[in-house]
Amino acid sequence: MRLTYDPATDLLSLRLRSGRIARSEGIDDGVVFLYDEAGRVIGVTFADARKRMTVEELTTITYENVSSKLRGSLRLP
Repeated sequence: MRLTYDPATDLLSLRLRSGRIARSEGIDDGVVFLYDEAGRVIGVTFADARKRMTVEELTTITYENVSSKLRGSLRLP
């Protein structure tokens, strides 16, 4: 999983898995789901990210309900 922010375009992107984007679907104003060829959601983009959330929200990630077994395999801060 990868979370990126591009300040030049003010676009926040959450990639859930790697893969080629086969199609996209706008689900809300400025919110787009990205799908792979099998129809699985592989990402979400948020346009105008600074209007949607504060700088603190953009730079703070909280992991909730991650099992201890899974947490051990992740590289968490």
